[in-house]
Amino acid sequence: MTCQYRCGNACAHPEPNTSGNPYFGDLVNGVLSRRGLLRAGALGALVVGAGSVAAAATASAAATAGSTAGATASAQGAVGALTFKPIRPNRPDAVVVPDGYDQAVVLA
Repeated sequence: MTCQYRCGNACAHPEPNTSGNPYFGDLVNGVLSRRGLLRAGALGALVVGAGSVAAAATASAAATAGSTAGATASAQGAVGALTFKPIRPNRPDAVVVPDGYDQAVVLA
């Protein structure tokens, strides 16, 4: 009677899975254990870490090769070369930009 008055017998209904197939939750519980999940997470972290190290090494090698090519390209005035005079190191408490450029707040 408590179920009738509390929830209107919400749990008293026919079984939703009338096929011979197992429930999805039972399949997941049978295949995936807590240790298996931790192992998969550790393996995923290892793969991501190795990928980032490889990407950093590739970027470093490309930067080294690109520094000599970039110097040659900028000497020739190639498209995409930096065309402004760099700002020297300074101490003012303000944003300093090269001549011909301006700055604006994008998100306050």
